Amino acid sequence: MPSPRTLPALLVVAGLLLAGSTGPARAQSDLQPKTCVYLLRGLGGRIFTMALDDLATRLKERSICAKVGDFGDYPEMTKDAENRYKSGEIQTVIIVGQSLGGGMATRMAKSLNGSGVPVSLLLTVEPTFVLDVAANVSTAINLYLPNGLGRRLEPAANFHGRIYNLDQKNVWAIEHIWSFAILEDRIFDYVLAAAGPPVDVTGSILSPVH
Repeated sequence: MPSPRTLPALLVVAGLLLAGSTGPARAQSDLQPKTCVYLLRGLGGRIFTMALDDLATRLKERSICAKVGDFGDYPEMTKDAENRYKSGEIQTVIIVGQSLGGGMATRMAKSLNGSGVPVSLLLTVEPTFVLDVAANVSTAINLYLPNGLGRRLEPAANFHGRIYNLDQKNVWAIEHIWSFAILEDRIFDYVLAAAGPPVDVTGSILSPVH
């Protein structure tokens, strides 16, 4: 039986998967379209965020493109995502960021909005600053610690997707630096769900927070 700590993640993932499971069974190749996941480290760089590299390795083992960079690398990552999407090399863009990298993840999504590139999933972990979630984002998930450094995600005026601000009550606020490593398995599940075909998450058991 899932523990209270893992239940919120399982519910959201279940909602993502069930919403896209109607109709005939899909071939395995259809379940994993061309996806690239962009992961942005926080202020501590690789010293404190090796978990992002671990996650990238796990995704590559599933034949999912994954690129890791420091928070200041978001302009190059934005251009890479734009070029890959417009050339047809990828169909799904996912952005993940921790701490300062979480804030830059919201900035990267906004930059891609200006280029007409959709973002299937924006996932932030304890973002220390944020921009409003841009209209090109389908689903935004924010994992923050109670009384921690992270901030909530809020929608831009023209946003029509879904935002989930999820309080990680079983993680201590002082674990901000290690929050990504602590939550890595949960993040992996979210990303795998979003790496499938585009789905409508309105059937999720969890209520989105606007």
